[in-house]
Amino acid sequence: MYYNQKEAVSQTAMNLLDLQDYSNVNLDHLRELEITNMSSVKPELDFVKLILAKSPMLQKVGIVLDNQVAVASEVKMLRDLLQFQRASTKAEIALYVAHYLLKKMVIAHKTTSSRFRSELLKLDRASPNAK
Repeated sequence: MYYNQKEAVSQTAMNLLDLQDYSNVNLDHLRELEITNMSSVKPELDFVKLILAKSPMLQKVGIVLDNQVAVASEVKMLRDLLQFQRASTKAEIALYVAHYLLKKMVIAHKTTSSRFRSELLKLDRASPNAK
C-alpha cells in the first residue's frame, strides 16, 4: 500500500476548510504576516486567502517560497494571490522566490495590477527554468 504523507496532510486540511465556517473570524489587529517555505498546495493558498479577507488592518504579507516550487507554479500562485479579495486596501504581498540567484521581490498592489502582470511576464521569461 502506498502512503504519501504530504497528500494525507493536504487532504485533511482541505476537509477541515470545508467543514468549518469562518464567518465569525476577525483578525482586526493583524498588521503583518510572514510565511516561510510555502509550496503551491491549495490549503496554503486558502489560508492566505482567509487571512487577506479577514484582516482589515493588514499592511504586509511576506511569503518565502519553498525552493522546490516550479516556476510555472510560482507564476500561477502570484496570479491567484493578486485576485484574492482583501479586507485591507493597504495590504502588500511580497513574494520571495527562493530559486533565483538574486531573490526577486514582487509587490502586488490591487491598484497596480497591470504593472504587476508585466513584472510576472518578465520574471517568467527571465527564469533559468523557463521552458
